[in-house]
Amino acid sequence: MNYLKHEAFADAAFAHCPDASNGSLPTPDAVYLLAFSIILLHTDVHNPNVSSDKKMTCAAFVKNNTNYGVEICQGQVGDEFQQGGGS
Repeated sequence: MNYLKHEAFADAAFAHCPDASNGSLPTPDAVYLLAFSIILLHTDVHNPNVSSDKKMTCAAFVKNNTNYGVEICQGQVGDEFQQGGGS
């Protein structure tokens, strides 16, 4: 059931996202994957059980969010990392 909600979110976000029209997020699947990646980043940043030497770096976040069918702009993904609380 939750999968259907997540899929509906990705479809709606893709339909309304300005970046979708320029090819940065080429499919609803790319939106879905990026959304979950941001959730994982948030968990990583704010979980006290993750030691500081194991926290995700901006370079790792960009690498994890590359090639969803096309390469997403590294600056855009880096901005998402900064907004997600990464350092």
